[in-house]
Amino acid sequence: MNRAATAILLYFLTVPGNRGKDSTMGYRIAVASSDGVNIDRGFKDTEKFIIYETDNEGGYFYVSERFMGAVTSPDGNATVSSAGCDGSSGMGCCQGEDSVHPGTGCGGKNSPKVLLVEDCRCVLSLNFGFGIQKKLSRMAISVFDVDGKIDTALRRLIEYYDRLDNHRSLRGM
Repeated sequence: MNRAATAILLYFLTVPGNRGKDSTMGYRIAVASSDGVNIDRGFKDTEKFIIYETDNEGGYFYVSERFMGAVTSPDGNATVSSAGCDGSSGMGCCQGEDSVHPGTGCGGKNSPKVLLVEDCRCVLSLNFGFGIQKKLSRMAISVFDVDGKIDTALRRLIEYYDRLDNHRSLRGM
């Protein structure tokens, strides 16, 4: 690698906000839960996501809850509504200056719920439909079908990503 390419790579890895493979960088995890204790909702059925962020010591902390219905997406470009285009209850519409958000909104193939988790590294839910899995995968968001306690799942997930990011064996997990 020449000096210019090395300098660009080093700059990219040190600029805050870049998603690199450095294990000291925190990331967000969205969890579909109705009670805040168990992962008990499917992606399609959940009305809210609980957002956690990892810290540098291998732990995690609560960030927020994101609800369907008249909320702004994390990037601030669109509003997600829990009502369908015709006012019926449905998967919702994407409205606002970014109303043609790829793969979501009125007439789209996928739920606008993906807007609520677009800044997360992964989503934990009881189950996912194939279309949602594909959409999230295209956005570099991993999905995990999990049935159990949030605390247990988050600890195992953090260990998994730590091993993956630091090129250590996943055996024995």
